[in-house]
Amino acid sequence: MIDTDKYEGHIENIGRWQMFANALPRWAEDADRKLVSDTPLLLAEVKRLNKLNSYIKHKLNSLKEMIK
Repeated sequence: MIDTDKYEGHIENIGRWQMFANALPRWAEDADRKLVSDTPLLLAEVKRLNKLNSYIKHKLNSLKEMIK
């Protein structure tokens, strides 16, 4: 699991990330620019999925206790 806490305080403005993507060297691929541009969206998705994973684990543990 990725420790997303180390990214706290990152720049959330997508426009700024798009600016960073455009500042990549000429030899960078278009896919590299898209990846940099989508960084805030990818981080948000990782956080959402981690939260969902924790919720599911909690529910499964609760069900295990009920079955005992």
